[in-house]
Amino acid sequence: MHKMNLRNGDRVALVGDSITAAGQYHLFLTDYYFTRRPKDKIRFYNLGISGGTANDANLRLDWDIQTKNCNKAFVMFGMNDIQYQLFQAAVCNQNKEQQKEAVKSGCYNIERLTEQIGGEIALMTPTPYEQLAELGQKNCFGADDSLKQIAAFDKKLAKEKGYLLIDLHMAMLRENTRLRKKEPGGSLVGADRIHPGILGHALIAREILKALGESETVSVFEYDMEIRAVCRMKNMRVHDLKLSEEGMQFIYQPNSLPLALDGESEQYLSLFNQEILRVSGLPKGKYRLLLDRLDAGTFTAAQLQKGIQLAVLEANPNLQRARYVHSLNQTRSEYEHKHRISKNFLIKLKAQKIDLTDKGRVEKAVESYASLYDNKEYYQFVKEMFYRFNMGTDKGFLEEMERMYQDIYRVNRPLDYRIELLRCI
Repeated sequence: MHKMNLRNGDRVALVGDSITAAGQYHLFLTDYYFTRRPKDKIRFYNLGISGGTANDANLRLDWDIQTKNCNKAFVMFGMNDIQYQLFQAAVCNQNKEQQKEAVKSGCYNIERLTEQIGGEIALMTPTPYEQLAELGQKNCFGADDSLKQIAAFDKKLAKEKGYLLIDLHMAMLRENTRLRKKEPGGSLVGADRIHPGILGHALIAREILKALGESETVSVFEYDMEIRAVCRMKNMRVHDLKLSEEGMQFIYQPNSLPLALDGESEQYLSLFNQEILRVSGLPKGKYRLLLDRLDAGTFTAAQLQKGIQLAVLEANPNLQRARYVHSLNQTRSEYEHKHRISKNFLIKLKAQKIDLTDKGRVEKAVESYASLYDNKEYYQFVKEMFYRFNMGTDKGFLEEMERMYQDIYRVNRPLDYRIELLRCI
Protein backbone atom coordinates (compact mmCIF):
# COMPACT_ATOMS: atom_id res chain seq x y z
CA MET A 1 0.00 0.00 0.00
CA HIS A 2 1.23 3.49 -0.83
CA LYS A 3 2.52 5.49 2.12
CA MET A 4 2.41 9.22 2.74
CA ASN A 5 4.47 11.12 5.28
CA LEU A 6 3.57 14.63 6.40
CA ARG A 7 6.65 16.79 6.88
CA ASN A 8 7.50 20.22 8.17
CA GLY A 9 6.44 22.80 5.58
CA ASP A 10 3.78 20.63 3.90
CA ARG A 11 0.63 22.31 2.63
CA VAL A 12 -2.29 19.88 2.69
CA ALA A 13 -5.54 20.36 0.75
CA LEU A 14 -8.68 18.78 2.22
CA VAL A 15 -11.04 18.59 -0.76
CA GLY A 16 -14.63 17.45 -0.49
CA ASP A 17 -18.27 18.32 0.08
CA SER A 18 -20.16 19.54 3.17
CA ILE A 19 -18.65 16.77 5.32
CA THR A 20 -15.25 18.35 4.71
CA ALA A 21 -16.55 21.92 4.69
CA ALA A 22 -17.91 21.45 8.24
CA GLY A 23 -14.29 21.45 9.41
CA GLN A 24 -14.76 18.97 12.25
CA TYR A 25 -12.49 16.07 11.34
CA HIS A 26 -9.65 18.38 10.40
CA LEU A 27 -10.05 20.22 13.71
CA PHE A 28 -9.07 16.91 15.34
CA LEU A 29 -6.27 16.47 12.79
CA THR A 30 -4.79 19.92 13.29
CA ASP A 31 -5.06 19.53 17.07
CA TYR A 32 -2.94 16.39 16.71
CA TYR A 33 -0.20 18.05 14.67
CA PHE A 34 -0.15 21.22 16.77
CA THR A 35 0.31 19.20 19.97
CA ARG A 36 2.25 16.10 18.88
CA ARG A 37 4.65 17.78 16.48
CA PRO A 38 4.96 21.31 17.85
CA LYS A 39 8.07 22.20 15.83
CA ASP A 40 6.56 21.23 12.48
CA LYS A 41 4.54 23.83 10.60
CA ILE A 42 2.11 21.79 8.53
CA ARG A 43 -0.80 23.72 7.03
CA PHE A 44 -4.16 22.11 6.36
CA TYR A 45 -6.61 23.94 4.08
CA ASN A 46 -10.35 23.37 4.24
CA LEU A 47 -11.36 23.23 0.58
CA GLY A 48 -14.74 21.61 1.08
CA ILE A 49 -17.91 23.07 -0.40
CA SER A 50 -21.41 22.29 0.85
CA GLY A 51 -23.32 20.30 -1.78
CA GLY A 52 -20.13 19.85 -3.78
CA THR A 53 -19.32 17.07 -6.22
CA ALA A 54 -16.10 15.90 -7.83
CA ASN A 55 -17.22 17.64 -11.02
CA ASP A 56 -17.64 20.93 -9.11
CA ALA A 57 -14.13 20.49 -7.71
CA ASN A 58 -12.75 20.12 -11.22
CA LEU A 59 -14.43 23.39 -12.20
CA ARG A 60 -12.94 25.28 -9.24
CA LEU A 61 -9.44 23.84 -9.42
CA ASP A 62 -7.68 26.89 -10.86
CA TRP A 63 -9.41 29.68 -8.92
CA ASP A 64 -9.90 27.92 -5.58
CA ILE A 65 -8.11 24.64 -4.83
CA GLN A 66 -4.81 25.20 -6.61
CA THR A 67 -4.42 28.77 -5.32
CA LYS A 68 -3.26 27.32 -1.97
CA ASN A 69 -0.16 25.78 -3.62
CA CYS A 70 -0.59 22.52 -1.71
CA ASN A 71 1.83 19.64 -2.23
CA LYS A 72 -0.52 17.01 -0.77
CA ALA A 73 -4.28 16.50 -1.11
CA PHE A 74 -6.88 14.40 0.71
CA VAL A 75 -9.89 13.87 -1.55
CA MET A 76 -13.35 12.58 -0.53
CA PHE A 77 -16.43 12.69 -2.76
CA GLY A 78 -19.45 10.50 -3.40
CA MET A 79 -22.51 11.56 -1.39
CA ASN A 80 -23.67 14.27 -3.80
CA ASP A 81 -22.14 12.59 -6.85
CA ILE A 82 -24.53 9.62 -6.56
CA GLN A 83 -27.51 12.00 -6.23
CA TYR A 84 -28.99 10.21 -3.23
CA GLN A 85 -32.35 11.92 -3.91
CA LEU A 86 -32.77 9.47 -6.79
CA PHE A 87 -33.40 6.79 -4.15
CA GLN A 88 -36.47 8.40 -2.58
CA ALA A 89 -39.12 5.70 -2.23
CA ALA A 90 -41.63 7.33 -4.56
CA VAL A 91 -39.25 7.52 -7.52
CA CYS A 92 -36.54 4.95 -6.77
CA ASN A 93 -37.69 2.28 -9.21
CA GLN A 94 -38.13 4.83 -12.00
CA ASN A 95 -34.56 6.09 -11.68
CA LYS A 96 -32.49 2.93 -12.13
CA GLU A 97 -30.65 4.19 -15.21
CA GLN A 98 -30.03 7.61 -13.66
CA GLN A 99 -28.64 5.93 -10.54
CA LYS A 100 -26.17 3.93 -12.64
CA GLU A 101 -25.20 6.98 -14.67
CA ALA A 102 -24.62 9.04 -11.50
CA VAL A 103 -22.16 6.45 -10.18
CA LYS A 104 -20.39 6.26 -13.54
CA SER A 105 -20.13 10.05 -13.76
CA GLY A 106 -18.94 10.35 -10.15
CA CYS A 107 -16.16 7.82 -10.73
CA TYR A 108 -15.07 9.58 -13.92
CA ASN A 109 -14.90 12.98 -12.20
CA ILE A 110 -13.04 11.62 -9.16
CA GLU A 111 -10.38 10.14 -11.44
CA ARG A 112 -10.12 13.36 -13.46
CA LEU A 113 -9.77 15.41 -10.27
CA THR A 114 -6.99 13.28 -8.83
CA GLU A 115 -5.08 13.50 -12.11
CA GLN A 116 -5.24 17.30 -12.23
CA ILE A 117 -5.07 18.41 -8.62
CA GLY A 118 -1.29 18.02 -8.27
CA GLY A 119 0.98 16.69 -5.52
CA GLU A 120 0.66 13.48 -3.51
CA ILE A 121 -2.87 12.12 -3.25
CA ALA A 122 -4.71 10.43 -0.40
CA LEU A 123 -8.03 9.09 -1.68
CA MET A 124 -10.69 8.65 0.99
CA THR A 125 -13.73 6.48 0.34
CA PRO A 126 -17.01 8.33 1.09
CA THR A 127 -18.63 8.02 4.48
CA PRO A 128 -21.82 5.89 4.28
CA TYR A 129 -25.41 6.94 3.79
CA GLU A 130 -27.20 5.54 6.85
CA GLN A 131 -29.88 3.30 5.36
CA LEU A 132 -30.07 0.66 8.11
CA ALA A 133 -30.46 2.46 11.44
CA GLU A 134 -33.92 3.36 12.75
CA LEU A 135 -33.66 7.16 12.79
CA GLY A 136 -37.26 8.18 12.18
CA GLN A 137 -36.29 10.12 9.05
CA LYS A 138 -37.11 9.48 5.39
CA ASN A 139 -34.78 6.81 4.07
CA CYS A 140 -33.35 6.88 0.55
CA PHE A 141 -32.77 3.14 0.77
CA GLY A 142 -30.22 1.94 -1.76
CA ALA A 143 -28.17 5.14 -1.74
CA ASP A 144 -25.40 3.46 0.22
CA ASP A 145 -25.24 0.69 -2.36
CA SER A 146 -24.17 3.33 -4.88
CA LEU A 147 -21.65 4.71 -2.38
CA LYS A 148 -20.21 1.21 -2.04
CA GLN A 149 -19.61 1.27 -5.79
CA ILE A 150 -17.83 4.62 -5.48
CA ALA A 151 -15.73 3.18 -2.62
CA ALA A 152 -14.81 0.14 -4.71
CA PHE A 153 -13.76 2.43 -7.56
CA ASP A 154 -11.65 4.54 -5.15
CA LYS A 155 -9.84 1.39 -4.00
CA LYS A 156 -9.16 0.29 -7.56
CA LEU A 157 -8.00 3.76 -8.60
CA ALA A 158 -5.72 4.15 -5.57
CA LYS A 159 -4.09 0.79 -6.31
CA GLU A 160 -3.57 1.61 -9.98
CA LYS A 161 -2.22 5.12 -9.43
CA GLY A 162 -0.28 4.53 -6.22
CA TYR A 163 -2.43 6.83 -4.06
CA LEU A 164 -2.76 6.42 -0.32
CA LEU A 165 -6.18 4.85 0.33
CA ILE A 166 -8.16 5.61 3.49
CA ASP A 167 -11.26 3.42 3.63
CA LEU A 168 -13.64 5.55 5.69
CA HIS A 169 -16.72 3.85 4.24
CA MET A 170 -15.82 0.41 5.62
CA ALA A 171 -14.51 1.76 8.93
CA MET A 172 -17.75 3.63 9.61
CA LEU A 173 -19.98 0.77 8.43
CA ARG A 174 -18.25 -1.57 10.89
CA GLU A 175 -18.67 0.86 13.75
CA ASN A 176 -22.31 1.53 12.86
CA THR A 177 -22.99 -2.21 12.85
CA ARG A 178 -21.50 -2.44 16.34
CA LEU A 179 -23.59 0.50 17.55
CA ARG A 180 -26.84 -0.94 16.12
CA LYS A 181 -26.33 -4.10 18.16
CA LYS A 182 -26.70 -1.89 21.25
CA GLU A 183 -29.72 0.05 19.97
CA PRO A 184 -31.62 0.11 16.63
CA GLY A 185 -30.84 3.80 16.04
CA GLY A 186 -27.14 3.49 16.80
CA SER A 187 -25.00 5.25 14.19
CA LEU A 188 -22.13 7.70 13.79
CA VAL A 189 -24.20 9.37 11.06
CA GLY A 190 -26.65 12.11 12.04
CA ALA A 191 -30.44 12.12 11.82
CA ASP A 192 -30.34 13.31 8.18
CA ARG A 193 -28.62 9.97 7.33
CA ILE A 194 -25.90 11.89 5.46
CA HIS A 195 -23.63 13.88 7.74
CA PRO A 196 -21.48 12.19 10.41
CA GLY A 197 -21.85 13.60 13.91
CA ILE A 198 -18.91 14.73 16.01
CA LEU A 199 -18.02 11.13 16.88
CA GLY A 200 -18.07 10.24 13.19
CA HIS A 201 -15.57 13.01 12.56
CA ALA A 202 -13.40 11.71 15.41
CA LEU A 203 -13.41 8.31 13.69
CA ILE A 204 -12.46 9.95 10.35
CA ALA A 205 -9.51 11.69 12.02
CA ARG A 206 -8.44 8.42 13.66
CA GLU A 207 -8.49 6.54 10.35
CA ILE A 208 -6.44 9.27 8.66
CA LEU A 209 -3.82 9.23 11.42
CA LYS A 210 -3.65 5.43 11.26
CA ALA A 211 -3.21 5.49 7.47
CA LEU A 212 -0.42 8.06 7.82
CA GLY A 213 1.31 5.88 10.43
CA GLU A 214 1.41 8.68 12.99
CA SER A 215 2.66 8.00 16.49
CA GLU A 216 0.16 6.97 19.15
CA THR A 217 2.55 8.10 21.89
CA VAL A 218 2.67 11.43 23.66
CA SER A 219 5.36 9.97 25.92
CA VAL A 220 6.22 6.83 27.89
CA PHE A 221 8.31 6.58 31.07
CA GLU A 222 8.85 3.19 32.69
CA TYR A 223 10.93 2.70 35.84
CA ASP A 224 11.71 -0.43 37.87
CA MET A 225 12.12 0.36 41.56
CA GLU A 226 13.58 -3.07 42.35
CA ILE A 227 16.60 -2.68 40.11
CA ARG A 228 16.49 1.12 40.25
CA ALA A 229 16.70 1.56 36.49
CA VAL A 230 14.83 3.21 33.64
CA CYS A 231 13.26 0.47 31.52
CA ARG A 232 11.85 2.65 28.76
CA MET A 233 11.74 6.30 27.86
CA LYS A 234 10.03 7.58 24.69
CA ASN A 235 9.54 11.15 23.43
CA MET A 236 10.64 12.65 26.76
CA ARG A 237 13.56 13.18 29.12
CA VAL A 238 14.01 12.99 32.88
CA HIS A 239 16.03 15.32 35.05
CA ASP A 240 16.87 15.36 38.76
CA LEU A 241 15.58 11.83 39.51
CA LYS A 242 15.45 11.15 43.26
CA LEU A 243 14.51 7.91 45.04
CA SER A 244 13.58 7.48 48.70
CA GLU A 245 11.79 5.10 51.07
CA GLU A 246 8.62 7.12 50.48
CA GLY A 247 8.74 6.90 46.68
CA MET A 248 10.31 8.89 43.85
CA GLN A 249 10.34 12.28 42.16
CA PHE A 250 11.81 13.76 38.99
CA ILE A 251 11.50 16.61 36.50
CA TYR A 252 9.45 15.38 33.57
CA GLN A 253 10.41 16.89 30.21
CA PRO A 254 7.99 15.73 27.46
CA ASN A 255 8.51 16.64 23.82
CA SER A 256 4.78 16.90 23.06
CA LEU A 257 1.48 17.99 24.54
CA PRO A 258 -1.38 15.53 25.00
CA LEU A 259 -4.59 15.93 23.01
CA ALA A 260 -7.38 17.83 24.74
CA LEU A 261 -10.25 15.38 24.16
CA ASP A 262 -13.74 15.43 25.60
CA GLY A 263 -15.32 12.29 27.00
CA GLU A 264 -17.02 11.35 23.73
CA SER A 265 -14.25 11.91 21.17
CA GLU A 266 -11.80 10.21 23.54
CA GLN A 267 -13.31 6.80 22.76
CA TYR A 268 -12.13 7.11 19.15
CA LEU A 269 -8.93 9.12 19.57
CA SER A 270 -7.49 7.86 22.87
CA LEU A 271 -5.39 5.47 20.76
CA PHE A 272 -3.36 8.53 19.69
CA ASN A 273 -3.16 10.06 23.16
CA GLN A 274 -0.93 7.68 25.12
CA GLU A 275 1.01 9.53 27.84
CA ILE A 276 2.03 6.71 30.16
CA LEU A 277 3.80 6.63 33.52
CA ARG A 278 4.61 3.05 34.56
CA VAL A 279 6.45 2.18 37.78
CA SER A 280 7.10 -1.46 38.71
CA GLY A 281 8.75 -3.07 41.71
CA LEU A 282 6.90 -0.99 44.28
CA PRO A 283 5.92 -2.49 47.65
CA LYS A 284 2.20 -3.22 47.89
CA GLY A 285 0.14 -0.29 49.03
CA LYS A 286 -1.25 3.00 47.80
CA TYR A 287 0.70 5.92 46.36
CA ARG A 288 -0.17 9.54 45.91
CA LEU A 289 0.71 11.09 42.54
CA LEU A 290 1.55 14.80 42.37
CA LEU A 291 1.95 16.65 39.07
CA ASP A 292 3.60 20.04 39.48
CA ARG A 293 2.63 19.79 43.20
CA LEU A 294 -1.05 19.25 42.35
CA ASP A 295 -2.80 16.11 43.59
CA ALA A 296 -3.48 13.88 40.57
CA GLY A 297 -4.96 10.98 42.54
CA THR A 298 -4.08 7.93 44.60
CA PHE A 299 -3.09 4.69 42.88
CA THR A 300 -2.18 1.18 44.00
CA ALA A 301 1.18 -0.42 43.24
CA ALA A 302 -0.67 -2.74 40.82
CA GLN A 303 -2.19 0.22 38.96
CA LEU A 304 1.20 1.92 38.72
CA GLN A 305 2.76 -1.26 37.35
CA LYS A 306 0.03 -1.45 34.71
CA GLY A 307 0.52 2.23 33.86
CA ILE A 308 -1.16 5.57 34.55
CA GLN A 309 -2.56 7.60 31.64
CA LEU A 310 -1.30 11.12 32.41
CA ALA A 311 -3.03 12.67 29.39
CA VAL A 312 -6.46 12.63 31.05
CA LEU A 313 -5.49 13.80 34.55
CA GLU A 314 -6.82 17.26 35.40
CA ALA A 315 -3.67 18.03 37.40
CA ASN A 316 -1.55 17.66 34.25
CA PRO A 317 -0.38 21.22 33.41
CA ASN A 318 0.15 20.23 29.79
CA LEU A 319 -3.48 19.15 29.46
CA GLN A 320 -4.46 22.69 30.41
CA ARG A 321 -2.05 24.04 27.79
CA ALA A 322 -3.44 21.61 25.18
CA ARG A 323 -6.95 22.90 25.91
CA TYR A 324 -5.76 26.44 25.24
CA VAL A 325 -4.21 25.31 21.94
CA HIS A 326 -7.51 23.63 21.06
CA SER A 327 -9.49 26.80 21.81
CA LEU A 328 -7.21 28.84 19.53
CA ASN A 329 -7.45 26.18 16.85
CA GLN A 330 -11.23 26.14 17.13
CA THR A 331 -11.31 29.90 16.54
CA ARG A 332 -8.98 29.46 13.55
CA SER A 333 -11.29 26.77 12.17
CA GLU A 334 -14.36 29.00 12.57
CA TYR A 335 -12.72 31.78 10.55
CA GLU A 336 -11.83 29.26 7.86
CA HIS A 337 -15.41 27.94 7.80
CA LYS A 338 -16.74 31.46 7.27
CA HIS A 339 -14.28 31.98 4.45
CA ARG A 340 -15.49 28.76 2.79
CA ILE A 341 -19.10 30.00 2.96
CA SER A 342 -18.04 33.13 1.07
CA LYS A 343 -16.32 30.91 -1.53
CA ASN A 344 -19.53 28.91 -1.83
CA PHE A 345 -21.30 32.05 -3.01
CA LEU A 346 -18.78 32.56 -5.78
CA ILE A 347 -19.34 28.99 -6.99
CA LYS A 348 -23.11 29.49 -7.08
CA LEU A 349 -22.85 32.83 -8.87
CA LYS A 350 -20.42 31.41 -11.41
CA ALA A 351 -22.76 28.46 -12.02
CA GLN A 352 -25.61 30.90 -12.73
CA LYS A 353 -23.26 33.07 -14.88
CA ILE A 354 -24.16 36.15 -12.84
CA ASP A 355 -22.05 39.26 -13.38
CA LEU A 356 -20.70 40.29 -9.97
CA THR A 357 -20.98 43.95 -10.97
CA ASP A 358 -24.75 43.56 -11.48
CA LYS A 359 -25.79 44.47 -7.93
CA GLY A 360 -29.50 43.77 -8.47
CA ARG A 361 -29.01 40.24 -9.80
CA VAL A 362 -26.41 39.51 -7.14
CA GLU A 363 -28.72 40.59 -4.31
CA LYS A 364 -31.62 38.57 -5.74
CA ALA A 365 -29.37 35.49 -6.01
CA VAL A 366 -28.09 35.72 -2.45
CA GLU A 367 -31.60 36.26 -1.09
CA SER A 368 -32.72 33.14 -2.93
CA TYR A 369 -29.78 31.12 -1.59
CA ALA A 370 -30.09 32.35 2.01
CA SER A 371 -33.85 31.68 2.06
CA LEU A 372 -33.13 27.94 1.80
CA TYR A 373 -32.21 27.96 5.49
CA ASP A 374 -35.09 27.60 7.95
CA ASN A 375 -33.03 28.91 10.85
CA LYS A 376 -33.43 32.71 10.79
CA GLU A 377 -30.16 33.32 12.60
CA TYR A 378 -28.27 31.20 10.09
CA TYR A 379 -30.18 32.92 7.26
CA GLN A 380 -28.83 36.28 8.44
CA PHE A 381 -25.36 34.79 8.94
CA VAL A 382 -25.29 33.44 5.37
CA LYS A 383 -26.32 36.83 3.99
CA GLU A 384 -23.63 38.58 6.03
CA MET A 385 -20.96 36.17 4.75
CA PHE A 386 -22.04 36.88 1.21
CA TYR A 387 -21.85 40.65 1.54
CA ARG A 388 -18.46 40.38 3.20
CA PHE A 389 -17.34 38.32 0.21
CA ASN A 390 -18.90 40.70 -2.32
CA MET A 391 -17.17 43.69 -0.71
CA GLY A 392 -13.84 41.87 -0.47
CA THR A 393 -13.80 42.02 3.32
CA ASP A 394 -13.75 38.23 3.67
CA LYS A 395 -9.97 38.57 3.34
CA GLY A 396 -10.11 39.59 6.97
CA PHE A 397 -10.97 35.97 7.76
CA LEU A 398 -7.67 34.87 6.23
CA GLU A 399 -5.79 37.48 8.23
CA GLU A 400 -7.46 36.30 11.45
CA MET A 401 -6.62 32.69 10.59
CA GLU A 402 -2.98 33.61 10.14
CA ARG A 403 -2.98 35.41 13.49
CA MET A 404 -4.42 32.28 15.12
CA TYR A 405 -1.67 30.17 13.57
CA GLN A 406 0.98 32.45 15.03
CA ASP A 407 -0.70 32.43 18.45
CA ILE A 408 -0.82 28.62 18.39
CA TYR A 409 2.85 28.28 17.50
CA ARG A 410 3.72 30.51 20.44
CA VAL A 411 2.01 28.29 23.02
CA ASN A 412 2.05 24.72 21.64
CA ARG A 413 5.32 23.69 23.36
CA PRO A 414 5.05 21.41 26.42
CA LEU A 415 6.01 22.51 29.92
CA ASP A 416 8.56 20.69 32.09
CA TYR A 417 7.21 19.89 35.54
CA ARG A 418 7.94 17.82 38.64
CA ILE A 419 6.31 14.42 39.13
CA GLU A 420 6.21 13.02 42.68
CA LEU A 421 5.10 9.55 43.74
CA LEU A 422 4.64 9.29 47.51
CA ARG A 423 3.66 6.20 49.48
CA CYS A 424 0.55 6.71 51.59
CA ILE A 425 1.03 6.01 55.29
